[in-house]
Amino acid sequence: RNTSEFHGYSIQLEDEMLGRVADFLVDTADWNIMYLLADVANWKEGTEYVVPTMWIESIDYLEQKLRVGVQRAQFEEAPKFDRDGEFSREEEIRFYEHFDLPGYW
Repeated sequence: RNTSEFHGYSIQLEDEMLGRVADFLVDTADWNIMYLLADVANWKEGTEYVVPTMWIESIDYLEQKLRVGVQRAQFEEAPKFDRDGEFSREEEIRFYEHFDLPGYW
């Protein structure tokens, strides 16, 4: 499948919708898609969050939904993504620590 197919898909959390797929972050060393960028304008205007692709539990192509196994409350205070900056390893560590999950590295 082509990544452009997933732009605009809704990101469904365990308890409600987080937002929509706005973009992707790719590891340029091996070209793996590491994160979805979630546009959450439906509840926080101008805010985007990264969502690790390894959190995707299922994809519903018919309904255009990605299901992710976390709750929205966990994103309330999560580090936000800054498009003008670089998503550094330090930011990844802070992100994973917020969710109390081990990093992939």
